[in-house]
Amino acid sequence: MRLLSSVLVCALVACGGNRSATGLPDLTEFTLVQAADSVPLAYGKVVKVGEVFLQLGEVADSRCPAGVQCVWAGDGVATIAVHPPCYQAGCKAASAVLVLHTYLEPKAGVGWGHRVELVGLRPGPVAGQQIDQTKYVAWVRVSRAS
Repeated sequence: MRLLSSVLVCALVACGGNRSATGLPDLTEFTLVQAADSVPLAYGKVVKVGEVFLQLGEVADSRCPAGVQCVWAGDGVATIAVHPPCYQAGCKAASAVLVLHTYLEPKAGVGWGHRVELVGLRPGPVAGQQIDQTKYVAWVRVSRAS
């Protein structure tokens, strides 16, 4: 089953219809089966995963740039809001704000009954180039919290 979901997500990413400015398919909703492998969160875009809504906010990136020899790998830090199931209807329930890391802990957190794990952050840094916040895409794995 997990292999089937991987194939489905790959097919959606590779063959998905309209693409956003990030080059990702313009999908705004994923099932928990799809999110068990990982799904993209483009900066600022609200994405529904299962019953909750996720949104990538501020990113702090101290990862070692490509082509540079560093003493340590560095760390990417992504702020991800987990909005409640009633978010789209305009409810006033507070969102959970998770600050997740690519190298340090925590790499995962829980919001609104869902475990969100940061599995990747793109693009990677390049020496001498500043990355515009709006270009970041966090890849997250989402499941029901146990």
